[in-house]
Amino acid sequence: MRAHAFVSACAFLLSCLVLSAFAPHAVAQTRAQPGVASRAEASAEFAPRIGKLVRGRCHDGQCEWFSLEAAEFLGASEVGWLMKLDSRWWRSQHPDGFDKPAPRRGVIDPAGDDRSLYVFCSKTQPAALEASEGAWRALRLAPAQPKPEAQTRLAFYLAACHNAAIESLREGEALARKLGYKGGEGGADSKGIGLARPQDVLTW
Repeated sequence: MRAHAFVSACAFLLSCLVLSAFAPHAVAQTRAQPGVASRAEASAEFAPRIGKLVRGRCHDGQCEWFSLEAAEFLGASEVGWLMKLDSRWWRSQHPDGFDKPAPRRGVIDPAGDDRSLYVFCSKTQPAALEASEGAWRALRLAPAQPKPEAQTRLAFYLAACHNAAIESLREGEALARKLGYKGGEGGADSKGIGLARPQDVLTW
């Protein structure tokens, strides 16, 4: 009886040694590729501002407004992560000055225009993705050195990627620098880079 128990114990120890020899290899096979962020890692740095009104640029007697209704994580690379955002948009008219409140209305639907947009949240290659003539273009952003005409796009990016609402271009620039963004030539890329689909930005 004791001999049988001894043999069983030896067999158990031998099996443990064999498993331990192969375990590191098995774990390595399931790990994410080096340098590629997981959703949890990306979420720790980037987060959308859901369900809150954000003002964009006010110019020529008109202000743009939007809210993020929902966000979907589409993937991450070693330099950033891609999100699809369901948003709603309005405009307000201010013929007597921006200090006077005015009702917000959608261009197509008075209750608000629904749009699905994409952003690439990245400290080194931030971009807004837009559909154009059946194709996609990635418009690189320069959050720390934006152009005045890019204020709405910057506000959308900061709301989508950093849960922030800015009131002015200067405030957006200051926040971007505080978050670690660097200045960029020209403020933003107005032409953009052609993409077959939004997910192609993950190969940058």
